[in-house]
Amino acid sequence: MAQAPATEKQIAFINDLLNKRVVDNAVSQQVEDALISKASASQFISLLLDLPRKVGGQSPLTAQVVHAPAPMRELAEGFYTVADGEGGHVTFRISRASWANGKLTIGYLTGSNNERSYKDFAFITPHGFQVFKAHCSNNRVIASAQFLLTGSIDEARAEFMNQAEAYAMASTKCLCCLRTLTVPASVNRGLGDTCAKKYGYGL
Repeated sequence: MAQAPATEKQIAFINDLLNKRVVDNAVSQQVEDALISKASASQFISLLLDLPRKVGGQSPLTAQVVHAPAPMRELAEGFYTVADGEGGHVTFRISRASWANGKLTIGYLTGSNNERSYKDFAFITPHGFQVFKAHCSNNRVIASAQFLLTGSIDEARAEFMNQAEAYAMASTKCLCCLRTLTVPASVNRGLGDTCAKKYGYGL
C-alpha cells in the first residue's frame, strides 16, 4: 500500500520551523526525505519542534555525547522497558529514522494514557548515544537509556511485554504503534499481530 504524501500544511509548517529553529546541516539535508510521506513529515516535524529556537543570530547546534559504560549491548530495532531508578519505568523505541538516512535512533514513550507518542531524543553510536540538544537535561531518560544499553536486553523486552499487556487492557491500544486493538487475543497479548511479527515478540 502506497504511503500518503506529505500534505501542503505539513510542508509549510516544516519550512516555517526550518526558519525559526537552530538546524545543523545534517538535519537540513533530510528535508527531501521527510517530505516523501505524511508519516515521515510528521516525524521530521517532531524533531524540528525539539530543536532550540533561534535567538538573534543562529548558533551552532551541539549535542551531548553520552558514553555507555562497557560492555555496551547491541540493540535490534524494537521496544524495551527499563526501571528508571525512581520507582517508575521508561519505555524506549529503537528504530531507523527515515528523516536521518536510516540512522539508528532511540526514542522514549511520553504523554498520558489517552494520548501517547514516541519522541526520538538521540542517535545510537558505537560507543553510546548522541543526545539531541533539546533533551540534554532529561537526566531520567538519559540514565535509563544508559541502563538499557548495558543491562539485560531479555529483561527489557520482557518488561516491555508486561507494560504492553497492562496498557492494552486499560486502553485497548498497542504499545508499539499506539493504534486501537480490535481483536481480543491482541488485547490479551498487548500487541497487534503486525507489531508482534515485525518486532519478534511471537504470536
